[in-house]
Amino acid sequence: MSRTHCERLCENCRLHFRICLCAEIVPVIPLARLFILQHPAEVGRPSGTVGLVASSVSGTAIFMKDDAVQEAELRRRIETSEGPVFLVFPDQGARSVVEARQKGAWSTTNPPTFVMIDASWRQARRMRRRREWLRSLPVVAVRDDRLSAYSMRRQVDPGHFSTVEAAAVLLAQSEDRFEKYAFMLDLLDKMVRRWFALRGRDREGRPVKREPPADGEPGP
Repeated sequence: MSRTHCERLCENCRLHFRICLCAEIVPVIPLARLFILQHPAEVGRPSGTVGLVASSVSGTAIFMKDDAVQEAELRRRIETSEGPVFLVFPDQGARSVVEARQKGAWSTTNPPTFVMIDASWRQARRMRRRREWLRSLPVVAVRDDRLSAYSMRRQVDPGHFSTVEAAAVLLAQSEDRFEKYAFMLDLLDKMVRRWFALRGRDREGRPVKREPPADGEPGP
């Protein structure tokens, strides 16, 4: 299942058709608005998770980096937002989502807008550095004790998560409603299991040992 098979991705969840999860997704309506700026290198990756976010969270909008029209539209939406807007980024000095919520940075009557970046961590840092309109946004960080379950791609830091994990924890913490978004982490687990199973590997990416045929039975 390589990137040469991008044309075989589901148009909705953007996963390879053999691990498509659309039949198991029931979208939820979040308190916040969620905007995602995506690096072009992430488009068509069978291991990408941004499609799970867009399919699971109603109203999610995805904008493409370096597309002048789309970046301008993202900026327009940020500038015309009625509620507070935050960039979600793992800065050490940033307030956590929980702290921001507890200190009244938003409320049900003044819901927030969160801007996420879908890219490698090196790309995300560069994207932010080169866009003053991103640098000017107040930052909140998703902090959680759990380790990333996204074993399909290596995480640079124990506090870093895949896009779907970060979105699930972000929205759960912003509303203090973990049960509402737990299904997104279940979807990721199913995605990873199916992805590795197609390669003859277990959940952690280890080769699955095949039992030798019994005496008198034909081999594979």
